[in-house]
Amino acid sequence: MNEDVVRAMFTAIDGCRFEALKQLMHPDAVYERPGYQAFSGIGEILDFYENTRVIRDGRHSILEFVAGKDSAMACGHFLGRKKDDSEVDIHYAEIYRFKDNKIAYRRSYFYTPAV
Repeated sequence: MNEDVVRAMFTAIDGCRFEALKQLMHPDAVYERPGYQAFSGIGEILDFYENTRVIRDGRHSILEFVAGKDSAMACGHFLGRKKDDSEVDIHYAEIYRFKDNKIAYRRSYFYTPAV
């Protein structure tokens, strides 16, 4: 069940189907992403995807998924383009917590040189 929710989340994000994303996220969800303050609540999360995100388009692929009762972890790959037309080709890892069969917490990590 949790894996289906995460896969549906990425399908909604990749298709810019933000009304579908809203249905998959808990209203009080928190999303932590490098380079940004935590997004609190579905309104802030949707605003990020609709107005702030530097990605124009692309596709997430999940390569590994591990789930517990109310939590999960996914590792995968994203291939796409930024709004400035530069390519994005990056591996990611994410942690999730679920409430009421929706994503209540999400934290993203990107595999990129930082130090």
